Order: sequence, then structure tokens, then C-alpha cells
Amino acid sequence: MGKKKRRAKYVLVAALIIVTMLTVMAVRIWRDDYVPQKLGNSVSAGLNNSQEGAYSIAENEKYIFYSKRLSVDGALFRIDKKTGESKLIKHNIGNYLTSGLFLYNNSIVYTRVKGDYIGSHFKTITVDEDSSAGLNNNKPEVDVYTCDFDGKNEKLIKNDCGVLHMVIDEDLYFSRRKDHLNKVSLKNNKVSEVCFDNFTYFVGINDQNKTVLFATNKSLLEVKINKMKMYYGFSCLTYGIYIGDFKGPAKDTAGVLGMTQGNIWFLGNDGHSLCKAEKKDDEWKTKIVVDKTQRIDFSNNTVMEKSKIYYLSADKTKVIMFDIQTGNRREIYASRRENLKVSAAIGNNLLIEEWDGDSYEDAADNGSLKGTYINNSGKILYELD
Repeated sequence: MGKKKRRAKYVLVAALIIVTMLTVMAVRIWRDDYVPQKLGNSVSAGLNNSQEGAYSIAENEKYIFYSKRLSVDGALFRIDKKTGESKLIKHNIGNYLTSGLFLYNNSIVYTRVKGDYIGSHFKTITVDEDSSAGLNNNKPEVDVYTCDFDGKNEKLIKNDCGVLHMVIDEDLYFSRRKDHLNKVSLKNNKVSEVCFDNFTYFVGINDQNKTVLFATNKSLLEVKINKMKMYYGFSCLTYGIYIGDFKGPAKDTAGVLGMTQGNIWFLGNDGHSLCKAEKKDDEWKTKIVVDKTQRIDFSNNTVMEKSKIYYLSADKTKVIMFDIQTGNRREIYASRRENLKVSAAIGNNLLIEEWDGDSYEDAADNGSLKGTYINNSGKILYELD
């Protein structure tokens, strides 16, 4: 009997310890009050930098950083806003397929592309879709580094990342597969799994729900970041919003721009209308703001930054600014070349690209593609040569 009592006592003590540990874990998870706040780049610049293109860009109060992704050596430049001086500070930064570029405290977060993907031209380099190094949309694997604003004190953060979505506070969010979101701490390099839901790109923070937003072309994914959950190996709570279920005139969703003041802004009519959705009485209702009769193709040429949306005119030679607050639209820039592209917006500034001829890829290959940084009054600030 004595042995049985002692054994029962040990079991009871072990059970109490386990219950106490589970209780402490549950309380810590429940009390986690983390609210995402500071982004390491604008939403549109982060997306531009992760996609195929000629330039990556980031900006803070003092400097503009940009990489010429088509240059053979992957050059990274720093422009001093006060003096206008442009200085080469780094080589081998990404390539035309992807070139993540973010700012964190007093450092630059950037990528180096691995293996056969290093190169400068659109046409001469191909990606094997079945390659284990590939990602959705044929993205290569990249290594992530940081350095200071002079390009010095380089530090490896993480090997073998795929698509870099955004730096939020002290964490870099990335995915190696379409439905697998991770984050790596820029302070201690610790990697955590965030969620396993289907998404394609980052579209911002929902200030009302304090959630991080990702999207596909037809839906939104809200992620409630709980750092204690991830610490204990659990994924974060997610909530999907399918735009096709919304009531209203907007149909055939072709992309999500973002969310501001609780409203979702997206493209309808297969990219030929600009729409918004507003939640009233627990129900999402849509409105077409610019309809398809304007003959504007919003696809691949529309970016949203805070309360402004920038897109091209019907003839694709002018940049139009739409003010969400007032509903006013005005032309801010007329192209100096045959073709024009709005690539990103940061604050009140925009990255645009211009070229002659029919093909963006041809212009990129022959060197005639030119990047320009303008403000939203249309003033040219810097030629990115």
C-alpha cells in the first residue's frame, strides 16, 4: 500500500505541475496584447520590391535607397535628401526576379539571390518551375542580410527565404510556400511559424482590428499576431474575407489594394474598375468608384498609399491621383516617353518607370528603361540612373 500511495502522490504532483504549466501558458497567450505598428516600407514598395522589375526602393526622413536590379552587379544606391548626393554603397543586391528592400531602425534589410538566378536580364535567364529552389511565381530562394546606412557592418539574418512580404516592427515576414507564413526576428534571428492559410501578398494593417492583412486577388486574410502563441509553437488566429460574397455592384475582383478607415479598396471588372467595400450592419457592401466606361486598365499600374490611390489614364501616358478623403481626381504627371508605369508610392512620393517601344522587358534588356522618383505634385525629384 505504501508504494501505491507514493506512486499516486508522484502522479498527482506531476499532474499539478503540468496543469500549472498549461495554465501559465494559457494566461500568457491570453494576455498577449501585441499591436503591429511600424512598417519597414510602404505596402506598394514592399510588393514592388518582391516582384519582377528594374528597381527596388525604400525611404526614410533622411535618405532614399534604391537598387538597380538589372545592373550586372546589383548596385544599391543611397540618395541624401538634403544634398541630393547619390552614392553607391553596396553590390549584389537581389536581381530582376526579386529584391526585397526594407528599413529597420538604422539598418537596411536586403537580399542576395542564390545560385543560378543571379543575373541582369529578363529574357536571358529562365527559372525551372520544378526546381526545389523555386517558389510560387517562380521566385528564387534568397538570403537576407542587414547593413548600416553606409553599406557596412553586414549581418546575415536568414538563409533560404522565399518571398519577403514586409518588416513589421522588429520582424521580417516571409513565405517559402504560398500557404506558409513565417517571421524572423531582426534582433535575434529567431524564426517562428505564423499561419498556414492561403495568401499571395501583404496589403497592410487593419488599424481597427489590430490585425495584419494579406491577400489573394479575390480575398483578404486577417492575421491576429500573438507572439506568445508562436513562442509556444502554435499558429496565429486568422480570418478570411472573400470579396465575391460581398453585396453590391462590384464584380469579378482582380486584386486587393489595401484597407484604410475600415474600407477595403480593390479592383473589379477584371481590373477595369476601382471599387471599395464598406462594412455596414455586419455586412460588406461594395461601391464602384471609377467604372469600366472610363476604359482604364488598373491592373499592374495602380498603387495605394494611405489616403491616395495612383493609377494611369486610359491612354497610359498620365499619372492620376485619387484622393480617398475628398473623392477628387487630378492628373499629376505626363510621361516624357511612349510608355509609363506606376511602380510604388512611399509617403507623398512615387517611383515611376518610362520607356519607348512596346515591351517593358525589351526596354529593360536594352537599357532604355528609366526610373524616376517624383512627388505627388508631379515634380521630378531624382532620376534613378
